Amino acid sequence: MGDSVSNSRNRQLWLRSRPTGIPQACDFALREVAVPTIADGAFLVRNQFLSADPAMRGWITDTNNYASRVEIGDTIPRSPRIPQRHSATRHLKDSTERDCIR
Repeated sequence: MGDSVSNSRNRQLWLRSRPTGIPQACDFALREVAVPTIADGAFLVRNQFLSADPAMRGWITDTNNYASRVEIGDTIPRSPRIPQRHSATRHLKDSTERDCIR
C-alpha cells in the first residue's frame, strides 16, 4: 500500500500511574514502538480517531469494576488481557489477504 509500513512507528498511550480522583495528564505517557510484522491472514489498521468514553475512568481506577482494570504500564484502552472495548475510526494500511477490500 502507499505508506511504508516497515518504517512506521506505533504511538501508544499508556497508564503511568493509578489516578486518584479525576485522571490527570501525569497519569499517562506516550511511547513509540515499531509496528509489528503482520501475520498471515491478518491486517494492519491505523486508528485515526479514538473515543474517550466515561467508562474508561473505571478501567484505570484501583476499585472493582464491571470489567478488568488496565494495569500500570498497559496501553490505553487496550492491554493483552483486555479485549478491545473502544470505538475508533480506522484506515486499512496493509493486509496479507489478497482479497481484502482496500
